[in-house]
Amino acid sequence: MKKFLLISTLLLSLAAMAQVTVTGTVTDGSIGEPAIGASVIVAGTTIGTVTDTDGHFTLDVPDGKFILQVSMVGYKTQVVNIKGKSSVSVTLQEDSQLMDEVVVVGYGVMKKRDLSGSVSQIKGDDIRQGGQADIAKSLEGKIAGVDVKSSDGAPGGGTSITVRGANSFTTVRNRCI
Repeated sequence: MKKFLLISTLLLSLAAMAQVTVTGTVTDGSIGEPAIGASVIVAGTTIGTVTDTDGHFTLDVPDGKFILQVSMVGYKTQVVNIKGKSSVSVTLQEDSQLMDEVVVVGYGVMKKRDLSGSVSQIKGDDIRQGGQADIAKSLEGKIAGVDVKSSDGAPGGGTSITVRGANSFTTVRNRCI
């Protein structure tokens, strides 16, 4: 039993030595800010990590692997050769064509063509139009299926926003029965 434990410990030690720790920073090329939540993956593996709030990452790369793929929604994937390096800096470039096809939904990110539900879009200029001080009130009447209600009439009072809630087809049908 002792020989088995010794061999297992030795193999684990050798496996740990057969990797290199790489650190790095990922930034947004258009504004120079840290890229928060960018994926950093060792090419050809499932080994990866995500950048933190400062755009930093640390990744243990297996020996013999030298290529990292850095990606983020709305940006072109960058391929980085890390051979002989322990630290890298990556700048992501926007992919404007991709942004027209991506929809962020409550449960992830999907391509617009794969989405089976309704998609509505409102631009910042449309929200600013009308001079409302409260962003929730500025959405009122601008997107189909979005219901904005004040919890009371007091200035600064709470607001409730319902998306396809009480106005759905099934709810209306059930009320009529």
